[in-house]
Amino acid sequence: VWISKAFHLKIYKLTNQLVNGAKG
Repeated sequence: VWISKAFHLKIYKLTNQLVNGAKG
């Protein structure tokens, strides 16, 4: 469970970074 949670957070951060890059 912890691993999947960390993986989800990693994907969330990566997606957020891509979105910010597209906006910026």
